[in-house]
Amino acid sequence: MNVRKRMALVGALAGFAMLGSGNALAGNTNTVEVTAVITGTCNFTAANNPAGNTTLDFGTLDQVTGGNAVATTATLNYWCTKGEVATGISAGNGNNSAGCAGTRCLSNGTDLIPYSLVLTPSGATGLGKSTNLTVDIDGGIVEADYIDVSAGNYDDLVVLTITP
Repeated sequence: MNVRKRMALVGALAGFAMLGSGNALAGNTNTVEVTAVITGTCNFTAANNPAGNTTLDFGTLDQVTGGNAVATTATLNYWCTKGEVATGISAGNGNNSAGCAGTRCLSNGTDLIPYSLVLTPSGATGLGKSTNLTVDIDGGIVEADYIDVSAGNYDDLVVLTITP
């Protein structure tokens, strides 16, 4: 390397050194707290059937042979946030409660048949939305409540409520 190039390099390095010896800029740091909230919940699974409902079927009530009627158990799926438990699953009075001799009644438009419901949730602790829990729904009809009603199709619609 010739002297002239060497002197230019030394001069450049000296210039950088002088820049560094001036006022130094001070840096600073800060932190950002990042938060989120998950509200514990329990919800019925919409995939129980295409309408989102399930059916409790008493079948054909035979007035000839009589006897109390028991509905085939219907099972409804629900889920709870991980660590949450459904503290209550309750049934409303149904669409035919006006004029009903019981809490809930099946109706054919003119006659009413009182019936009872029993809800039995699994009681399991939730593991999140991807893990289904179940509630079994059973029903009963007393013979005396259907032996003197008209022939026809009877139905009711009951709203279930789940509380985490």
